[in-house]
Order: sequence, then structure tokens, then C-alpha cells
Amino acid sequence: MPRPMARSRSDCRIGSSSTTASTRSLSWAFASAAETGRGTGVPGFGGFGRAPCAAATTGRARTARSATTGEEGRIVRLCTIEGHASIPPVMSEPAAGSSRLTVGLAQIDCRLGDLAANLDRHLAWIERAKAAGVDLLVFPELSLTGYRLLHLTTRVALPPQAPLLDRLAEAARPMAVVAGFVEESDRGLLHNSAVLLSGGPRRHIHRKLYLPTYGLFQEERFFRPGRRLDLAPLPWGRAGVLICEDLWHPELARRLAVAGARLLIVLSAGPGRVGSGDVPASHESWEMLCRTTALLDTCWVVYCNRVGWEEGSFYSGGSLVVRPGGEVATRAPFLDEHLLVTEIDLREADRVRWRLPLLADERIDIEGPDAEDRP
Repeated sequence: MPRPMARSRSDCRIGSSSTTASTRSLSWAFASAAETGRGTGVPGFGGFGRAPCAAATTGRARTARSATTGEEGRIVRLCTIEGHASIPPVMSEPAAGSSRLTVGLAQIDCRLGDLAANLDRHLAWIERAKAAGVDLLVFPELSLTGYRLLHLTTRVALPPQAPLLDRLAEAARPMAVVAGFVEESDRGLLHNSAVLLSGGPRRHIHRKLYLPTYGLFQEERFFRPGRRLDLAPLPWGRAGVLICEDLWHPELARRLAVAGARLLIVLSAGPGRVGSGDVPASHESWEMLCRTTALLDTCWVVYCNRVGWEEGSFYSGGSLVVRPGGEVATRAPFLDEHLLVTEIDLREADRVRWRLPLLADERIDIEGPDAEDRP
């Protein structure tokens, strides 16, 4: 898959606070860390020996205004120390064993434009995942609708509180599940979205931020891009959700990691591209991208890609789970439907951040180049 040529977006939001420059976005942090004074002095979050956020009393920390995010987020605060990003604890100390979870990637085919058939397929794979002891099940991008919808896009659009999603949530309980669908907003706008259902009435929705419109991709013709990043609440901690092209813009994953995500969930409908060997050439790019993200953002990356043929394109699968240091933990086969199951420990991200404090060392005081400096 070629690198996208779309212009960089600087208007995305995390929580409810808009950021207009990448350097500002790198230091968004949970307010609770600043208020309790735990900051970067908590094991597992890098930057040991530095003053915590509470060191604002020394006059060396600069704290920006905080904003309440309402039902979809929580309070965040910009807190930096001598030009470094401050990485707070993601959550309070968990109960023993609660940082471990079993992740399942449902690498499935989809029936284009057929919501009922795709729901039945999801329900069947949910039962398989339950039998395998899965705690968090991830489906591919637009798994409930198929990808190349074109004129079918409006027919399969669902509001976030659609009964179909209720059925999915009820069937999955107590397991958490992430699925892709076409979302119709209150304003009648259509989004390529992912929904995280975790047993309660609240639903985490991520709207795809970067819509590829080049080559065989035509997403901007049918969808509106999202404008917001949120951390997804899970019983084991906070996670970030991205959709396909979003991962090709590394600022998004970095912002989620800095804000506290130890797990990035990536849904994809990546078409295959034949290479010279047994591995699709497109998959080589995706694996490199997932491993690089996991290494530089020191977090788990779970990447679920679909399989099957659709309107002349084939989808290669090859779903991955990548450790925080960039090592592939496990992978699914190419071309075939498959349930990939593995256990992960989110504390592994903490340990890697101790050894490799890239997030805590992030510099936000570096100036230039400015937009007017571009040729």
C-alpha cells in the first residue's frame, strides 16, 4: 500500500481540547496525575528521577488550562517540565492479574452491503471467541457492511444507538468487542467508524480521521472525516482505536500513547498487493508500520485485517499482535478466515517505557519550521 499523499491534519482533538500544533499535542495528560502529584515518578511510565507534574510549585513546570470532556472523555491537562512531555499513570494500581487479557482478532470476510448476513457472521465468531476465552475481540474495518460500498453507503448507515449494535453488545457480554460500521451522525453525516462495546450502555465511537482518496480508494466521496481522538475505556486500562489509514499518520498513535494508551487497536480493510515471494507486498508495509509504531510509542499494537474478494479487490489478512518493543508476538495466516487468540500483559508496556522512556523524553519546546517556511 503506498504512503498517503493527503495533507496533514492539525485539527484533530483528544478529549475535548483542540490542538493546533503537533508539539502541543505531545504533552496532553490526565488531570488526575497532576492533581495527585504522581506524574512521571510512577513505575512504568519512564522519566524516573524527574519531578512529577506536581512540581509546578517549583515554578519550572508550565500547566495549561484543563477542559472537561463530558460523557465521551475525561479531564485532561497540559503539564510539562523543562520542555519535556510529562507521562502520567494511565490508571490506579490494578488488582492482581487485571493487566492481563486475552485478545482475539476475527480475521473474517464480509458480504458487501448485507447487514443481516454480516451480523450473523459476527455473532458466530463471537461464540467462537467466547469458547476460546477471549476478553477483547476485534473485527476488521467496516466489518458489518463490507468496504467498497459506493451507492450502498447510505443504505447500510446506522446511528450509534442502533438496535443491531445492541444485539452485538448483548451477544458479546461480558466480552468487549470492536467492530467497523458506517455511522450516521445526528446531522445526517456518514462516517467510516469503529464501535467499542464493553458491556455497558456507553459506546466508544472512533471516526476515521484520514480518508484515502487515491488509487482505488474513494472514501472522501462518501464519508466525512472524524475530528477527534479519545481514549477508549476498558476494564484493563485505556486503549486507542485507529482505522487503517489513520496509522499511516504517526502523530495520532503518538498522541494516544502520550495520553496514556498502552494498547492500540487498529481495524483495517487493506487490499492485498502481490509481491515476488509468499508474503503479499502490501503486508510487508503493514508489518513494518505496526512494528515501528509499537517500538516508537512503546505500546501493544493489535492489527486486524479482513480477507476475501470484493468488487475485483482481494484482502490479504495477515493480522498481527505486536509487543511494545516492536516484536511480532503472533500473526494470522494470509487469505483465510481465522481467529487469532493471544494473551497480552499491558504491564509489559510499562516495563518497556522504564527502559526506553521515549514518551517521557518528548521535547515540546523545539521551535520551527513554521508553516510559512514551506516552499
